[in-house]
Amino acid sequence: MAAERALRGTGIGLRTKATDPHLWLPHVLCHYLRATGDAAILDERIPYIEGIAVPPGEAGALLAPRPSRDDDTLYGHCLRGIGWSLDRLGAHGLALFGSGDWNDGIDTAGLDGRGESVWLTFFLHRVLIDFIPVAEARGEEHDADELRSSAERLAAATDRAWQKDHYILGFDDDGLAITNVCVMTSAWPILSGAVSYDRGLKALEAGLAALEKPDRILLLTPPFDETSMPYPGRIADYPPGVRENGGQYSHGATWVVDAWLQLSDMAHLRGDMSAAQAHADGAMACWRKISPLDKMEGTALWTYGLAPNQQPADIYDRAGHDGRGEWSLYTGSAARMLSTAYALAGVDLQSGKLSARHRPFSRASGISFAVRDAAGKRLT
Repeated sequence: MAAERALRGTGIGLRTKATDPHLWLPHVLCHYLRATGDAAILDERIPYIEGIAVPPGEAGALLAPRPSRDDDTLYGHCLRGIGWSLDRLGAHGLALFGSGDWNDGIDTAGLDGRGESVWLTFFLHRVLIDFIPVAEARGEEHDADELRSSAERLAAATDRAWQKDHYILGFDDDGLAITNVCVMTSAWPILSGAVSYDRGLKALEAGLAALEKPDRILLLTPPFDETSMPYPGRIADYPPGVRENGGQYSHGATWVVDAWLQLSDMAHLRGDMSAAQAHADGAMACWRKISPLDKMEGTALWTYGLAPNQQPADIYDRAGHDGRGEWSLYTGSAARMLSTAYALAGVDLQSGKLSARHRPFSRASGISFAVRDAAGKRLT
């Protein structure tokens, strides 16, 4: 009933052909289940909403959705969203772009329903392998087997997107490769669980070799413009080096911190303490480059131009505006930076219990963390 009351005020909204929104539900749910242990939430019944379909050839439609008589458990909603993506794979076996994956500026490359997103494929793989134990815990072995088989096929398909030393962005509706180096397709291979340690390290190192600068980490390179072929969409309307089009787009860049930490943990399990230390140091170095902390001295502050306590969404990488911060009140970037700070400190929450472990970077980072539990006991 609470869910039904909430849906009575759905109001006017935008329905699009973007292909990632429904996958964030199972992704976030798996994090919630791990943190709280509250498996009862999976049986909550929630109505769907109904509205007009997006017309052919259009990226979206403005509508006033209404609550549906059709409802399902939260578990069922997640499975339905996952199934929607798995039923719509492209010619290379990759997930579709639609009118945008995480990067909604790439909104025409897959508008006809054939263009494929490499990042979304990695993200979908992560969702699948995280949801398998959820299905198993409920005794849904058939669901778990289907998810496992689909994950194996997706992992194999990502090899078709490997070009020399990096994963491409994807393929457009005509099957043409969009080959730009991107922070998302550099960090998410290892985060997805779809590739080996060696391939994940190579993808991250090659990506950062092209994207990492002394005081920022770019989202992609080279930037797009009106002559780009294949043409990606409205991202090319931004000047090169601005926002998603080759600037630092902070809440995307933060995933490299998680990727370094994932590699550090994997190296630790392999018994390679030197690599574990190096990867953890890389995580901290990237975190500081993304943050405002090292942009506060001398003329750097005048160039950066924003308050030091606000994580910006963007930092420009464009002549005349090089290093300029923009959009300082973007909560998505702040939330991602906070999440990576917890990870750097080794803070973990499982089944409602907070714990912390020593991270090897702390000896060299110049930053000390003091994490305390609800009773004030120091955990780090």
